[in-house]
Amino acid sequence: MKFLRYLSGAIFLLWLLGIVFRFGGKIINTLLIVSIIVFIFDTFRTKNIHS
Repeated sequence: MKFLRYLSGAIFLLWLLGIVFRFGGKIINTLLIVSIIVFIFDTFRTKNIHS
C-alpha cells in the first residue's frame, strides 16, 4: 500500500521539521512513533502479499 508509505514519510518529515525548528515537543515524538509503526506494518504486509 503506497498510501501508508507516503503517510509515514510525511509524518517522518514533520518530525524532522520539529527537531530542526524545536517545536511540538511530545506531539512530534508521538508522530515519530506512529510513523515507525505504520512503516513496519506496511513493510510486513507488502512482504506477505508478494510471497
